[in-house]
Amino acid sequence: MCADAGRTLGDADENQAGPQEPATELAVGQDLAITLAQVANPVVPIFYIASRAEGTLRQTEILCNVRQHKVTLESLNNPDGVEVEPIDHELAIVVSQDCDLERDFIRREELRVNGTVPDRTDAHLLPTVLFCEAYRERTLQDMVRGQNDSWQKFHQNKLERYQFLRAVEADGDRLGIGLDAMGIDFKRYFTVPTAELYAQLEGRCTRRCRLAPQYLEHFSLRFSNYLSRVGLPKNHHDL
Repeated sequence: MCADAGRTLGDADENQAGPQEPATELAVGQDLAITLAQVANPVVPIFYIASRAEGTLRQTEILCNVRQHKVTLESLNNPDGVEVEPIDHELAIVVSQDCDLERDFIRREELRVNGTVPDRTDAHLLPTVLFCEAYRERTLQDMVRGQNDSWQKFHQNKLERYQFLRAVEADGDRLGIGLDAMGIDFKRYFTVPTAELYAQLEGRCTRRCRLAPQYLEHFSLRFSNYLSRVGLPKNHHDL
């Protein structure tokens, strides 16, 4: 994980109590607070935290109706210009790290206040946001194939390519509706330009929730492990 970025816009991590606070509770949103007793009590685990309506995007934040734009191959070498086709993702989860997202948001706010046009070479800006596409559990079920116990292994997060996420209760969803159980295929990731994504959040795209800290770490580690796997010419157990 990256080191925390400086918080010049009062956007401190709401999962962490300040160094001078008594730390009796950890604020995680406008209408929700996690007490230290709850965090310490494994009988009442907290899986999701409702998103905020505004502010920086967060790692593992789940968004609805993310639109990705893809240049058509037929127009790629067209001297008159390219054609772009939209790809709509019903559900997507942010994979980019919090430190990069926060530095980018702070910098964009500074540029906006100063009326300055962003420079693509600005080291504080994040050009694109990395996502994994998320599927409703029923949809992913047809994608997970194998032995009879494959679906059980999927639910236990023992299939290295997939991540199972339990249903989101209404109180963990910014819209107060909740979300069905989901599955993530680590091989299906994509990016959206950061400025374009924040513009989408003002219209079609909706912020719903994000994973609580321990579950964020679990997801991030499994995703990075999947991308870091090493292809061997022959496995040790092969005859």
